[in-house]
Amino acid sequence: MHRIAATGDRFAVSGLAGGLARYADTRRTADHPELDFVGDIAFAGSRLVVLTHDNELTSMRLDDTFTARETKPGARRLLPSPVPGTCLLLTDEQVWLVDDANRHLLHATMPAGYALLSAAPGGFTASTPDGCGYWHDGARQHLWPDALCAVLAQDGHRLAVTRPGVVELYEVGG
Repeated sequence: MHRIAATGDRFAVSGLAGGLARYADTRRTADHPELDFVGDIAFAGSRLVVLTHDNELTSMRLDDTFTARETKPGARRLLPSPVPGTCLLLTDEQVWLVDDANRHLLHATMPAGYALLSAAPGGFTASTPDGCGYWHDGARQHLWPDALCAVLAQDGHRLAVTRPGVVELYEVGG
């Protein structure tokens, strides 16, 4: 799978054939073609967090060294976080904040059958057994039973909902 993570003027790319490269502006600052285990990537401050295909979490520091791999049962995805200096680690039923110091703080617990799709300050979207929903300040605001996906903009003010044959855009949040 091809993955891209970005923060400010830095970004990282995990290629289809494996490997991981990190860039600052337009300059490649790290290249690890030998890495073939990358499942997902996201930035937590200056640290690039890596979720492996085997549900292990590691991270690359600015000096290109990696932390020890830690098994995270049920780990599914990494997402940008609404909390500065962190990323979100999604497991089967929990959402964790991973910070620049590699601490894992429980952020939310999702009911069985729910999957977080996006998060922004004050709100989030999730896939549920009944469709896709949008929550703001902890309360569900809307549910789209036929939605394929619902994603909040990083600032939490816009929401894109994909339904069969149409993409809807909404102004939401604070």
